[in-house]
Amino acid sequence: MKSVSKSILSALFGIAWTQGLYTSTTQTLAEFFPEQTGLVSDPTTSRIQLVHLLSMTTGLDWDEYDEARF
Repeated sequence: MKSVSKSILSALFGIAWTQGLYTSTTQTLAEFFPEQTGLVSDPTTSRIQLVHLLSMTTGLDWDEYDEARF
């Protein structure tokens, strides 16, 4: 699931890049979602950069086998 997610996310970032929606992969998520006060004020999530999403290195837990979600 992570590999598929990374492939789709990379394609979407490529589209966004060609449309000029971001200028650098070092931009933080907080720059794109300033209205999300939890994202901005949390010391862990406020440092997440676009490059972390592309490389799946956000440091956030993700249990892709959590059957309770399905």
